[in-house]
Amino acid sequence: MLAHAAAPLLVGRCAAEDLDDQIVHAPAFGARASTQHLGRLRIERGLRAGLRCDVLLSSAGVSVGDHDHVRPVLEKLLVCGALCNDARLQEENGRWRVVAEEIARHYQLPNDARILDVGCGKAFLLYEFTRVLSEARVTGLDVSEYAIQNAKAEVRPFLQMASAPALPFRDRSFDLVISILTLHNLYAFDLWKALAEIERVGRGAKYVVVETYRNEREKVNLLYWQLTCRAFHTPAEWEWVFGRSGYTGDHSFIVFE
Repeated sequence: MLAHAAAPLLVGRCAAEDLDDQIVHAPAFGARASTQHLGRLRIERGLRAGLRCDVLLSSAGVSVGDHDHVRPVLEKLLVCGALCNDARLQEENGRWRVVAEEIARHYQLPNDARILDVGCGKAFLLYEFTRVLSEARVTGLDVSEYAIQNAKAEVRPFLQMASAPALPFRDRSFDLVISILTLHNLYAFDLWKALAEIERVGRGAKYVVVETYRNEREKVNLLYWQLTCRAFHTPAEWEWVFGRSGYTGDHSFIVFE
C-alpha cells in the first residue's frame, strides 16, 4: 500500500525561462510597480515585495517518484493568473478554462460530475467546469458576500455563503472537492475541521492548494504577500496536519522565494 508522501517534491518553478512569456516575477523589494506578461495581456500593477513563486507538490496514493502526475494542473493554475488578485485578469479570455480541463482530465471526471469549490471567490473556475463538463453540477462556498454577489452570473445561483469548517452537505456528496489558496486563511482549530469536512463530503477526488514556507526568508515573504494567512506551516507541518486530520486527497504547496 502506498503511503502518504513523507515530504513534498519541488516539481516546477514558475519563472519566465520555464513558461515562455508567462512571467510571474515581481520587481526587487521596494519597487513600486512592475509589468507582468500573462499570455497576451500586459498588466501594470503595484506589488509589495520581490518574489519568485515555486511550486511544491505532494499527493496521496502515489509514490514519491510519481508526483509529476499533477504537475500540469499546477502549471496551468500559475499561468492562468491564479496568484493574481486582479479579477479581470482571471476572467478574461477564459483563463481558468485550461485549469478546469486539466483537472477534469486528470481525475477522469464524468460529464455529470458533482463539484464543490470551498472558497470559490467569484467562481471563475466553477463556471469553466460547466463549459468543460456540459452536465456538471457545481456548488461554490465562500465567506465573502461581495464575492458571491459579484460572481459569474451563470453560476451565481449555485453559490452560497458558508464556512469551510461546517460544510452544509451530506456525506459523500461530491465527485470532486477543491479548495485553492483558501485553507491557509483559517486558524488551526478551523483548519482541522475544514479538512475533515472536505474528506466527509467527498466521495471521489479531493484537491487542495495552500501556501507554505521552507525558511525564514520565505516566511517573511509569505507575511508580506498573503495578508490574510493564519496558518503558517512548513511543508512538513502541513503533511502532519493532513495526516492527523484524516484528509486523504491530493495537495500542493506554493512558496515565495
